[in-house]
Amino acid sequence: RLFRTFGSERKELIVLLFCSSILNAQTDPYRFTGIISGTNSYKFAVLKLPDINYTEAKVLTDNKFEFTGNFFAYIPRFGNLPIWNIILTNDTNHIIDTDPQIQFVMEPQVVINYNSDSGLFDVSGGPMNQVKNAFRANELQYNVQQDSVIRLIKNNSSDPEIIKKLKRKISSLNVAKIKNKSEIIKQNPNSEVSLNEFSAFAVFPYYSREQTRELFMIFPEKIRRTRYGKRLDSIYNDTFNKLVKPNMLGKQFPKFELPNEKDVKIKGLSIASKYTLIDFWASWCMPCRAEYPFIKTAYERYKIKGFKVITISIDKSTDKDKWQAAILKDGLSGFDNLFCPSLEAGTSGIAKELNINAIPSNYLLNEKRVIVATDLRGKDLEEKLKSLMP
Repeated sequence: RLFRTFGSERKELIVLLFCSSILNAQTDPYRFTGIISGTNSYKFAVLKLPDINYTEAKVLTDNKFEFTGNFFAYIPRFGNLPIWNIILTNDTNHIIDTDPQIQFVMEPQVVINYNSDSGLFDVSGGPMNQVKNAFRANELQYNVQQDSVIRLIKNNSSDPEIIKKLKRKISSLNVAKIKNKSEIIKQNPNSEVSLNEFSAFAVFPYYSREQTRELFMIFPEKIRRTRYGKRLDSIYNDTFNKLVKPNMLGKQFPKFELPNEKDVKIKGLSIASKYTLIDFWASWCMPCRAEYPFIKTAYERYKIKGFKVITISIDKSTDKDKWQAAILKDGLSGFDNLFCPSLEAGTSGIAKELNINAIPSNYLLNEKRVIVATDLRGKDLEEKLKSLMP
């Protein structure tokens, strides 16, 4: 039940998927209390419900605070569980990111203590806050490790090989964090808190469509059929419908012309070979870049047999320098690297024509421009080439 707050080193991005309207007051009482310990002191504790802009401040007395009142019910627009914040500050008119804060679920009795020396909150309450704590502990565990790796990256910024390994470490930590989050959902399928946390899987395609559906079906029907459950089901379907590629196998790859690193326009298919992998990526996409060691291994083994790689970056036009730097860092100079910048409205050119809504994404073509495979990951590429060019 101990949780660390992060100031300037980490800003938590909270995506609010809802707004709400206040309804009638209720009679059930609530009581939120807390004690602040450690060397740092604060003047105020602020209770906030961000989605309806509700704010109440209390002056700390002997480093203690208490909020009491009656529950007021409101129906969020999409029916999700409201999450409250406690913020410790010295100026209620200028609350800043570095002010310690913690999220919790409103229950009749909640105790929220804070140690300023360790930066840890201790939250205790009813069953919903117990589940909330489990998700928060998972975030903390991996955020602390990721912050440590980020510091190592800053201290080793001149060594590209170390940077590459550390970035892969961040990616692997993120994968582990997401996996653990799904396990907590599976362990607590009857909790509305778990449904709130599932929203991340509905919005972002961490897993395949089938895996995400399987995770959603963990919830009992009474939760799936709530207004928020139906909302997430709809969002999930929209998310994956946008990612569905038309069946391109057996079809010819479209013609295209793009600039390379030297701004020379290249007719992509004029440089194709017996078998050519066309890989869409971006400098900011760590999963994309994590694939390149596998692609390079396959290239070194099969280039003598007529295998070629064309990479197409969908970095923003303003990030062309980052694209070029990533080519050098990841050792992609042996490939034909082309630039198809994304626009504010989405992808452009060949990426838009192919409906590239997520990366990494790749296509394996034969010498007649016919697509023989798509989205080959890890060692799958080498296995496919082995079957085509034994």
